[in-house]
Amino acid sequence: MKCNQVQPNLLDYNLGLLSSREAGAVRAHLAGCAACQAVLEDDVRLARGLAAVPKAEPRRDVWPLIEQQIAPQPWHAGLLDSIRGTYARRLAAAAAALAVLIVALFTMLPSRTGSSEMESIAQARDLMRVQPVTQYASSWTDDPLAPTTDAMMQVLEDVE
Repeated sequence: MKCNQVQPNLLDYNLGLLSSREAGAVRAHLAGCAACQAVLEDDVRLARGLAAVPKAEPRRDVWPLIEQQIAPQPWHAGLLDSIRGTYARRLAAAAAALAVLIVALFTMLPSRTGSSEMESIAQARDLMRVQPVTQYASSWTDDPLAPTTDAMMQVLEDVE
């Protein structure tokens, strides 16, 4: 036998688990191979050291914890937790950026403090370029909202 065939079987040989034919072949190889004898001595020393270690029992039953981890979970079970963990920083950064943008926009808008209601109506009318309702406007029109429009125009005129 060669070393690569003998060395995987050395622990079984030492424990007497090999058949008599396999044990004889390993014994014959060990008689002429110092390298395999050294590996066998290391394996025996390691086995004795491990046997001397006291057997430790867990302080509590760990099987329920293991079973919980390996139990099949629904596809959505950890989705919220993964979203919170993965995107929490990005979401916080986006919210902060949005807040800064809103503050910047409101500080850039013209201030309306000190403006009266009349000035606001006049500014709105100027912006819309509304012309006062004239007396020659006829009562007949195709516009279904004409009475409403006329009433709004009258309100704007009355405000002046």
